[in-house]
This record gives sequence, structure tokens and C-alpha cells, in this order.
Amino acid sequence: MEFQLLFPLERPAFLGDKKTLSNEEITALTSRQEAGFEALNEIGVGGYNTFWIEMGENGDNRTSLITYPENGRLPETVEGVPVQVGGLGPDEPGERPVRMVVGGIAKDGPEDRGLSERCIVGFNSGPPFTPNLYNNNVQIIQNEDTVVIMTEMIHDARIVQINTRSNLTEDVRLWTGDSGVIGKGIRWLWRLRTLMVNSELRCLWNFQG
Repeated sequence: MEFQLLFPLERPAFLGDKKTLSNEEITALTSRQEAGFEALNEIGVGGYNTFWIEMGENGDNRTSLITYPENGRLPETVEGVPVQVGGLGPDEPGERPVRMVVGGIAKDGPEDRGLSERCIVGFNSGPPFTPNLYNNNVQIIQNEDTVVIMTEMIHDARIVQINTRSNLTEDVRLWTGDSGVIGKGIRWLWRLRTLMVNSELRCLWNFQG
């Protein structure tokens, strides 16, 4: 199943509180995006163009996946919580374990590099699952006790226990959190025909860090 979308996780700041776009506005924005990708052809070998990019075509006119808060944007980071920002520039100072997706803190060993560079976490694997440039494919496997949601990039299998409690203890932390138990055993529910899954982020990496 494919899950590429036209709109991002966060609403672009320049759109303010605008929750939807008209068809004309979507066409204009998409055209500008495609023009930017096509310009990368001039780079030559290694350039991405629209042949490789999976543009969303689901017809949705929302401006963000986030619906709350009203501004459609992620909340501010909590003061006092350590954050490793990361990026494509020079290495950033920091300690192991490296929690950033892109970049690194040194080059003394693989443990000093970002998680996507090591193909552990990153791109569209989440949490939450978010569309990326390509490989927006997901496979869903279910039996009476478990649902497994497996993404192509980076090869993450989210295991959701729907009839049993998680066996993880508080001292066990996963890179992508625990989808097995939330709060007092509340970890999933059905809303109409949609299975809603909560993930407790006892995870090791910085969300979109």
C-alpha cells in the first residue's frame, strides 16, 4: 500500500491558520515543487528529478497532517530536555547514543553517526509514519493478537499487540518507541473502520532531530 501525500506533517508557517487549500492553490504549489526538482537535473549524476520523486495524488486539500494544535505545527520542545539537532553540515558536539537522524558527533566509529546514515531510523519510518521523497510503501500483516505495520524505508516493522499487554519493562527503550501498551493498557481503538494506534515514546532518538 502506498501512502505518499500532497501535504506535509507540519503546516508551513507562511500559511498561518489556513487549514485547507483550493485546487488552484494546490496546482500552483505543486508546480513550484516540480520545477525545483527538475532544476536538480543540472547537477548531473546524483541529481534527483521528478522521475524518482513520488508526488502525492490523493486529492486531499489539507495543509498539514497535524490537526491539533490549531496551527498545525509541532509543539515547542520541552525546556531542559537534551536535543541533538543534527544536519548535513559539520558534525555537532554530543555524546553517545547519537539521537539525531542526520549528521553525527564524530567519525571515530559507526556509533558516532546519525541513525539514518546507519539505516536504523529515519526517513518515513517514524514514529509517526510520514511520507518522504520515495519508497512510501507499507505492508500490513494481522492475526488475532498482533498487527504488524512494515515500511519499506527504513525497513521498520511496527508491532502492535491488540489482545495482549506489552512485555516490555520501563528500563527497555526502543528506537521507535513501544506500540504495545499505553497508559493503563490503552494502546489501540477502532474509530469507525480505522484502527487508531498509540505509541509510547520511550524511544532513544530525537523526533525529527
